[in-house]
Amino acid sequence: MKFETIAGHKIFFDETYYLAYSGGMREMSAKDQKEYNKLLTLPFGLQRQEIRKLGPDKNPKLVPVKGKLILQFIIDGKFAPFFDLYFEKTKTLQINDLVVYESMKAKSYDVAMR
Repeated sequence: MKFETIAGHKIFFDETYYLAYSGGMREMSAKDQKEYNKLLTLPFGLQRQEIRKLGPDKNPKLVPVKGKLILQFIIDGKFAPFFDLYFEKTKTLQINDLVVYESMKAKSYDVAMR
């Protein structure tokens, strides 16, 4: 299997990974959306547990993407990857625009130097 290593994590070209999507929710089937919406009425702690039980395929805030496409985003699109703490198990990561990442880093430095 072909893979690329980024930040110590192997990303296999043909494997499915999940991008954490903070810009809203992806469209799902009516049945899956109804099931997800039902969980949102639960108390927050229980809500998180039940959403984890659903799995990443039924979570509208996670977008399934092949490894090859993720690598294209990171390398060609100049995005910075932020890997889940348990990435090897969850296959979840977030990517942010490098311009935004660099400005956040500079802002943090400015705040720390005050």
